[in-house]
Amino acid sequence: MNSKKFLNNLFSFLISFTLAMVVWIVATEGQDPIITDTISLPVPIEYTQQPPGTVVVGKLKQRITSLKLRAPKSSWESLDVTKFRATVDISNLKVGLSDVPVKVECSDPNVKVLDVSPRTVTVRIEKLVEKKVQVKVHISADVPFGYELSKTEFSPQEALVKGPQSLVEKARSAETTIVFGTIKESVTRKAALKPVDSDGKPISGLEVQPPQATVTVTVKQLAGVRELPVVTRITGRPAPGYRVSGVSVSPQEVKVLGSPQEINKLPGYVETPPIDVSKATSTIRRTVPLSLPKDITVWGPLNVTVVVDISPIESSLSLQLPPTVIGLEPGLKAKPSPDKVTVLLSGPLPQINSLKPDDVRVELNLTGKGVGRYKVEPRVIPPAGINVDSVLPNVIEVEVTKEISPTATIAPTATATTTKTK
Repeated sequence: MNSKKFLNNLFSFLISFTLAMVVWIVATEGQDPIITDTISLPVPIEYTQQPPGTVVVGKLKQRITSLKLRAPKSSWESLDVTKFRATVDISNLKVGLSDVPVKVECSDPNVKVLDVSPRTVTVRIEKLVEKKVQVKVHISADVPFGYELSKTEFSPQEALVKGPQSLVEKARSAETTIVFGTIKESVTRKAALKPVDSDGKPISGLEVQPPQATVTVTVKQLAGVRELPVVTRITGRPAPGYRVSGVSVSPQEVKVLGSPQEINKLPGYVETPPIDVSKATSTIRRTVPLSLPKDITVWGPLNVTVVVDISPIESSLSLQLPPTVIGLEPGLKAKPSPDKVTVLLSGPLPQINSLKPDDVRVELNLTGKGVGRYKVEPRVIPPAGINVDSVLPNVIEVEVTKEISPTATIAPTATATTTKTK
């Protein structure tokens, strides 16, 4: 009897518990319902567990296009591509082409992935091999007249190419091209090596070791030819107040030809005739021949252009000047304090020496100002070519008052007196 009663109680408990769970699930789904739907997310696909000694041919650029998911509404609202990982396990693949299923996982445990598109991807596996190939260097260099490219050296002579067997088999050499431009001396540079096939076409997808070649080109000057800088000599003095501020020669270098004995006797430069700058006040430009021994000739133009820049010497001057008030309304008068300002000027010495105080104007602009006291910055107007370095003081106090008109004089008025007689 007790056993039967126990079983009845247990059965009743299980029924009550089941009903409670159903009620709880229904209530929960009412607040956060489960939704099944398809979403478009570009999840990148990646390889895992690559077999040793193999290489995947071609980059896996494919992405997941859509996912069929089952998840609570709250999870759907926060889904994005960062919460998913799409992988293909290639650990058991053999060399060749294989279709491998795509596995997608979500970092949200409430999200269940029901389907994925695409379901599989095609993967090509090849053996990872390597071989040595010859290094070839192609050089482009502009060697000017009087020089020659005497030697080219590079290292290494061989390189190791590594990658998929089908690509390594095509590789015939590792090559590079270096453009040096115009060179007059030995130069060393590094350049990247690229694997190429028998037709000289680059092969992508292979690794080259070492990745760079070191290339040295040796340039030497031919006997009987020298390239020398051009120098010039200045004589005389510019006019008082002026100076030589620069000298330039064009071209700066010339190529000279002659017997090796005569060429070697030359100093490390060639000269022009002296340029006289006596009493000059402006830039001098001269086209002149070069001063060379009779057995030496110039390759190219026989003359050079010499430019001698003549500039005024800078000087300075300090003046004390009374300011001029402008813009004051009629019926008002202004009293600056102080009534003079010190102005420091600079400029070419000839202008500074001839400058007069009347040539410089100092203005105080009181436009729109009524009766009162004001702080006004003086404005200095110098002649053209003269610079204002400083003004002291840089602010002047100005008192503006009404102008007092002269008082009119009133003449006395005569008063008539009447005398009455009795």
